Amino acid sequence: MTRADRNAIAGAEIPEVKVPDFGEILWGLFWKLRSFKDRDDPLAPRDLVDMSGLVRLGPLRVDIMTVPIIFSMDRAYSRAIQEEIANNSRLKKAQEG
Repeated sequence: MTRADRNAIAGAEIPEVKVPDFGEILWGLFWKLRSFKDRDDPLAPRDLVDMSGLVRLGPLRVDIMTVPIIFSMDRAYSRAIQEEIANNSRLKKAQEG
């Protein structure tokens, strides 16, 4: 069962993400950074430093204007994960109940 399936069963809204062309680089950078973290572990400034030191990011360059955007994306991601965890918990209780 996929995450979308579980969320649908729990009645959670499943937003469709449409990344504008100019945002694809940031989107890619965000998910590359998230791939090194646990699901509910927020990004830290050190993660950006470590990532830029480990790999050559090419077009996924981190600059001073990118950092606040990446952290804003991570806060939104963290909120969505917490909502998903709560929805899954409600679903599990309803199924047991």
